[in-house]
Amino acid sequence: MSEEMDNETDNNSDNSITLSRRLALGSLLAGAALLPAVKANAACSPSPTNTTTKNVKTDFCAMGDGITDDTAAIQAAVNSGASLYFPPGTYLISDTIALPNVFDLLYTGSGKGKTIIRQTSIGKDAFAHTYTYFRISWRDLTIEGVPGSGHGIRVNGLIYGCDFSEMTFYCGGSGIYAVNNDVFSTLFNRCDFSSHDAHGIEILGGNTCTFLQCYAWYLPSDKYGYRVYGQALMLGCNGVNTGYGWGLFGANTSDGDSVNREFNLTCINCNFEDYTTVGVRLKYDGWANFINCSFLAGRTGEYNAHLLVDYCRRLIDMVNCTFNSKGATLPAGRNHVIYSPVSASIKAAGCYTASPGNPYALTTHYEIPGHAIQLATETVQYMAYEKSGTKLNLLQTDGLAVSGPAQNMTGSLVLGNTAGSAPPSGTPTGYLSAYLNGTAIRIPYYNA
Repeated sequence: MSEEMDNETDNNSDNSITLSRRLALGSLLAGAALLPAVKANAACSPSPTNTTTKNVKTDFCAMGDGITDDTAAIQAAVNSGASLYFPPGTYLISDTIALPNVFDLLYTGSGKGKTIIRQTSIGKDAFAHTYTYFRISWRDLTIEGVPGSGHGIRVNGLIYGCDFSEMTFYCGGSGIYAVNNDVFSTLFNRCDFSSHDAHGIEILGGNTCTFLQCYAWYLPSDKYGYRVYGQALMLGCNGVNTGYGWGLFGANTSDGDSVNREFNLTCINCNFEDYTTVGVRLKYDGWANFINCSFLAGRTGEYNAHLLVDYCRRLIDMVNCTFNSKGATLPAGRNHVIYSPVSASIKAAGCYTASPGNPYALTTHYEIPGHAIQLATETVQYMAYEKSGTKLNLLQTDGLAVSGPAQNMTGSLVLGNTAGSAPPSGTPTGYLSAYLNGTAIRIPYYNA
């Protein structure tokens, strides 16, 4: 009897110890966000398995518990030169993980929000690569950083043949930062970009650089979701929830950029939404296509433009696009949905400006202060052209020259930017409206 009681006492004691340990662990995890990272697990001995893909927990002793500093374990894992799997968990790092000069690698987690790598140090990138980044895949991960931390993934060399799929970035800097070399044959697939202090993503861009169904979420008040200097194809991309602008393309040294780079942009079925100042801005020079895209400014305040074109000597082609606002308004005196401070060639076909009183008003114009509207060179043999009883039999848009007998004109008028003349200054008397090869246009006219 005494022996049984002793055994029961021992069992109770063991149970109490186990329960106390569980309660202590639960309390520790509950307050994990308030505690600094502790040293890595010294009791674990790395023993990589003989497989192509290594497990950062079982093979390299990373904890992923949101408490332990896993910097050393993850650095050892990437130094192995193997593809890596990050099981569910939150992996804290306090220094930049230097990525190896190895290609044909896959870094994968268990899904957005399930596998999180969090940089805890201000001024530190999460990952960095110095050489050509070739055939590397990142999938199903979240990379985070505290405000003031560095970029999620910084690449100084060329990026070629890579893909980033089902990734979430929310760092102090940009999610991916690669501005020193081109980004070729690389896919950003269903990635989410946010930043505490910078653009959502900032890259040089290049041939076959493709964004597929990406989303820019939360950004500082002076930054853009997508910052691409050169070429990009954007398919079904979305955003922003908060931010200065949706996308900034092209680079100009006179505007503070480190290089001059032409924008080469194609956006198909994209949604530009909730920007506080600019939907899309195009810098320096280049060409752009917008097909079946929607521009939707935010709810309050004053925005600058849906599309802001710094300059374009080639052509910006817009097809079946809509322009609207949730409540924000343009600056006083500006009525145009597309704005350029200098010369630009823009063509719009089947584009609409939605408004409460007229939800499908055809977008017929854009604005260049101090300049008449400039169109791509085209000739129309005959087209009915009228505005308030004014009709012209022939419109030729080589420098916006107009020929042919005028009908029903009540007074002598001067058309803006007619052949051989400088555009008149001041506020136009009105506008002539027409369709040019299926594109609606307006030309300002002035009292003679």
